[in-house]
Amino acid sequence: MSGPALKHVDSHAAIHEAALNEAVELTNLLDKLVRDDQSDKAEELAYVIIEQWETRTLRHAESEESDLGLEVCLR
Repeated sequence: MSGPALKHVDSHAAIHEAALNEAVELTNLLDKLVRDDQSDKAEELAYVIIEQWETRTLRHAESEESDLGLEVCLR
C-alpha cells in the first residue's frame, strides 16, 4: 500500500516530476560518458539507471496500480 501522497494531486505530481528529472539527468550523464568514450563509467551508470527505473518508476507504478485496484474493489 502506498502513502497518502498518491491521493494528493500536487504531491503525486511532484513524485512524478522528481523521478522524471532524475532519469533525465542520469540519461544526459550517460550520453556524455559514451560520447567521451568512458565505457567503464558508462557501464556502471547504466546499472544505476536500471536501478533507478526499478526503484523509483516501476515500484511507484506498481503502487499506483495496487491502490487503484483496491479502490475499485472497495467501491
